[in-house]
Amino acid sequence: MEMYPKVNEIKNNNLKIQVLDTGDIYKVIYDNCMLNMYPASTLDGSIYNVYLKVGKEFTKLIGVNSPSSFAIINNKIIYKGTFNLVSYLLTISLSDNTWFVDVKLNSSSKELVSIYYGFDVGLANEGINEAYNCQYIDHNVIKRNNSYAILSKQNQGRPLLLETSSLNEIDSYSTDGFQFFKKEFKLLNCPLALLDSHLENKNLQYEFAYLVFKTKDEVISEKTYTFYHHIQDNYFTFPTKEVDLNSIIALHNSLEDVDINEIKFNKIVLKYNYNHTVSSLKMTNEELNDIFKELRNVEYGKNNKIYSFFTKNNEYVVTQDMELESIRPTGMVFISNGFKKITRSPMAFTSYMYGVFASHIVLGNTDFNSFTHESKTPLNVLKSKGLRIFIKLDNDYRLLTLPAAFKMSVSSATWYYKINNDLLTIISAISYDENKIEIEINSKNNIKYDFIVTNYINMGNATPTIKQNDNSLTYYFNQSTMAYQKYPNMHYTYKIVNNKLELHDDSFFFNDYKESNNPLMVQKVDNANNVKLLITASYEFDDNFEYEDINNMIDTYYNNFRNNIDNINVSGNDKFINKINDLTIWYVQNALIHYASPHGLEQFSGAAWGCRDVCQGPFELFLTFAKYDIAKDILLKVYSRQFVSNYDWPQWFMFDEYANIQAEDSHGDVIVWPIKALSLYLKVTHDYAILNEKVPYFDFSLGKPSTKVDTIYNHVINELLTIKNSFVKPFNLSCYGGGDWDDTLQPKDKSQAKHMVSGWTIALTLDALSTFIDDLKDTSFDTSLAKDMYDKMLADFNKYLIKDNVPAGFLNYNNGEIEYMLHPLDNKSHIRYRLLPLTRGMIASLYNKKQVKDYLNIMDEYLMYPDGIRLMSDAIKYKGGKNELFNRAETAANFGREIGLLYVHAHIRYLEAMAKIGENERLYEGLNMICPILIKDSVSNALTRQGNVYFSSSDGDFYNRYEANESFNKLKTKEVNVKAGWRLYSSGPGIYLHQLYSKFFGINVLNGGLYLDPILSKNVNNTKVEFTYNNKHITINYHVLTDKSTISEVKVNDKIFTNSNTDTYRNSGLFVPFTDGDMNVEVYCK
Repeated sequence: MEMYPKVNEIKNNNLKIQVLDTGDIYKVIYDNCMLNMYPASTLDGSIYNVYLKVGKEFTKLIGVNSPSSFAIINNKIIYKGTFNLVSYLLTISLSDNTWFVDVKLNSSSKELVSIYYGFDVGLANEGINEAYNCQYIDHNVIKRNNSYAILSKQNQGRPLLLETSSLNEIDSYSTDGFQFFKKEFKLLNCPLALLDSHLENKNLQYEFAYLVFKTKDEVISEKTYTFYHHIQDNYFTFPTKEVDLNSIIALHNSLEDVDINEIKFNKIVLKYNYNHTVSSLKMTNEELNDIFKELRNVEYGKNNKIYSFFTKNNEYVVTQDMELESIRPTGMVFISNGFKKITRSPMAFTSYMYGVFASHIVLGNTDFNSFTHESKTPLNVLKSKGLRIFIKLDNDYRLLTLPAAFKMSVSSATWYYKINNDLLTIISAISYDENKIEIEINSKNNIKYDFIVTNYINMGNATPTIKQNDNSLTYYFNQSTMAYQKYPNMHYTYKIVNNKLELHDDSFFFNDYKESNNPLMVQKVDNANNVKLLITASYEFDDNFEYEDINNMIDTYYNNFRNNIDNINVSGNDKFINKINDLTIWYVQNALIHYASPHGLEQFSGAAWGCRDVCQGPFELFLTFAKYDIAKDILLKVYSRQFVSNYDWPQWFMFDEYANIQAEDSHGDVIVWPIKALSLYLKVTHDYAILNEKVPYFDFSLGKPSTKVDTIYNHVINELLTIKNSFVKPFNLSCYGGGDWDDTLQPKDKSQAKHMVSGWTIALTLDALSTFIDDLKDTSFDTSLAKDMYDKMLADFNKYLIKDNVPAGFLNYNNGEIEYMLHPLDNKSHIRYRLLPLTRGMIASLYNKKQVKDYLNIMDEYLMYPDGIRLMSDAIKYKGGKNELFNRAETAANFGREIGLLYVHAHIRYLEAMAKIGENERLYEGLNMICPILIKDSVSNALTRQGNVYFSSSDGDFYNRYEANESFNKLKTKEVNVKAGWRLYSSGPGIYLHQLYSKFFGINVLNGGLYLDPILSKNVNNTKVEFTYNNKHITINYHVLTDKSTISEVKVNDKIFTNSNTDTYRNSGLFVPFTDGDMNVEVYCK
């Protein structure tokens, strides 16, 4: 099995174009940098393509999915063919830093003819996350005469500028694949823009950079269309400017003609084609009710059609109608048990609704140990990656894509296809405690089919050793891979359980061609109504896993999963309350992926713990469910990664055998999170013995634990001294460093890292210090250093960071002068308010009650929007990527994620602040506002999105940053819709659950009893929470009698406890001891 295809190339100096034997454009490379985004394959063809439209019909002109034959001669790639009475000759030529595409047409058709020229823009090194990369490619569209030029600049990486245009009249353009292929591509496998008279003529800056030019419709006899790309390196001019068109014309005129009469053209023909697809018929509401029986939290869409719902065992179902409206493809990552102490990541796979039955199959490290590749294109444009299934219908194998319905449990995905008067179901499921994935195909009517199952192998992108044994194949890593260096015996086994193993390579898809070299495993299954596949993994030779009943395996996983979270159950009459059981199950599932197998649906890579992340989401998840042993294990692991050289931490680190891979530095807040988490742990557990436990430091230079071992207490002392040593003199305020929580606000001028102070980081530090001091007040541990730092930092926080009664986002101290940033006195960014210091200051009890009232008014007027609270009162102004103050905030061309200002993580911390100050209704509304289940109930301008997964941001549906600059306030009036950001890979689910159960319901399990401190809305009166702890069934009934209520009285098995405790801002909670048996707890709030 070869891992890379055979390529031919044409080149000129630093510019070269690689082409496959099928004629597909594999890569366009400038000085080792890919200019296109997606490498082509002989199976999928090339996204970089030219479409010929004749009347209402169209075809590609390049590659395996076109009628073209092609040849390479005289440093040119030439394609020729005929389509609907139009013959064409397409020539790709190079000259200097420019390449030209000439399309010569000869037509005897009376139909209108036009050309669509499409190019996927990358401007980055291969292997970068495509969606992330696209967010930083700026498209500047320039109108000139009857044409357009699009100048695409890489703002984040190497400063390349690619000019794309034509020497002909251009009718219209588009800049993103969502405009050209459109969401319906997932169903129809047809770029719907080809059916329209014109392209959108709008500059969409999203996550699928795909430039398309359309020529005008015209009846022709003979005509040549010329398109070109011109690349410039080290480009720093703003705004971007086009090159002199006359120079481009001169280059084109200098190209030599080629006599094609003597050229031998080649054509490779596919026998079976990934682009021959079949989707399911839709299901009616009646059919859905008949199949799934128990439907709740039902989402209805157009014409009252069911879009999604939850059913038994908290399973979530999405229908085809909903998927066609969703921007992000419905999908999920599934892992084996992650609710435990982690030394290696568990087994995982990813599925998508549109027929990706299992992709990115991996045991352990998600970057280096992968068995199969990720599926990356968001609209299913490229289809060979992932485990895919063809079904033979009408003597033709067709790729299964979009089903009628797609069901997800916490460990499995099920596709329902209405095809051939039959209901075909395909289930992919992972085991709870064994490294195995089962996949099963079933025909409801027992109709026998012929299938082809394909799997695109990764194995470190190096040729694996493959051993066949009866009905199984075992794959071993190549000795050159990192996986082999760490786990020389690691392997994956693929087994067909109940059918003959008939294996092929990718040549199976071609008539005569044998040299494609795609790392494709092809399994042919004939005459079957039930197919069972088993994929296992092992680090050693202990993978004698057997196929078990797949439904029993799913049920076993679910029961174990429920036990891990104490079988918690919430019931009541409120609509939000009725979402909580489903939300809890899925947010726990999401949080465990972030903890145990770090990667997501948009962020495919990861494999590491972010230091600040693991101290929040996973840590708070395990505190919420009183799994203190796992929370403690996280703390010990984090403290063992403290650098011995400077007592700081890496921004992120891998935690398995790849522990030597880590960041070499971190943002200024990262050093605070270990003591923040430790303090919270001590507050809840009183486990002071942890402070005497010894763990090593980490030696970055050696890439392994240091020989120096110290107690956790001494680790903390060194941590505090390092913070103190970072103070910006003459203040007692630690420096900003490389940034803070908002990664987009890293200073452009790196020297500012030593002169800037983040108001939020200081508030966070004060929060951690005060909790640590309070934790140890009745112990023998010395807290004098912490007390001294707290007193001095608090004094300077109030003196310098609160200016004119407004906490500053940043203080910048240069040459004896204080400059305030993200503050009403900010004359550079002109951004007046930043959320983070407001909320963290409340959490840390830094403000008096009048200040709290004033800051709530600021939030209401400047920061609160219908979909949540935003990070700042306005976005950093965008100037084409020109970098003046902050790195990513000014270079991102896409208005999403932190750039769009509603980062859900920060909204959750706002909820924590509201709980702290006793703002019951704000807490209730805020929890509901970001709940993805039936989100339109609380956010009426929310676009359709998946309901069982955490979305990390709520992004304004703007075309680009310029439109966002002009119309930002339309988000407040709901004139602009909001869409879901990246999903799953975040600490957000864990901290949301912590706020929900520990703050909203106020349930905190301590040694010896419950600390109850609910902050409930009157809307949830008569809500009941039930769970099991230490074999004790606990039922808590809430009686919320007034608005802004706090706990006043608790009755436990007829014993009454009254509350007179107070906190800084409100009445606080009440401790009730455990009883010998089950507990019935009546909580009265008024």
